[in-house]
Amino acid sequence: MSRLLPAAILLALGTGCSMKIRNVTAEAWSEDGAYVAYWEGTCKPILGCDRGDGKVMWCVLDPSTNAMTCTEQEAISPLLSRKQMPTP
Repeated sequence: MSRLLPAAILLALGTGCSMKIRNVTAEAWSEDGAYVAYWEGTCKPILGCDRGDGKVMWCVLDPSTNAMTCTEQEAISPLLSRKQMPTP
């Protein structure tokens, strides 16, 4: 039984809670706003992260409130995604 306990603990840690992760991979700023490219995937302890998908957002800064509003670029993101692109 003592040999099964470490294996059970490793199995529980490796298949336990997963977290959604976003990592910025590139930015391109202009006077009008910024394009932000990022990777988004799911990561688990010990097992690591899945392949995830790349996405692109267009962000505009409101100087009066210092708030940033971002919208996903639906025409660009499918090019970076592992999922099949929708047909026009």
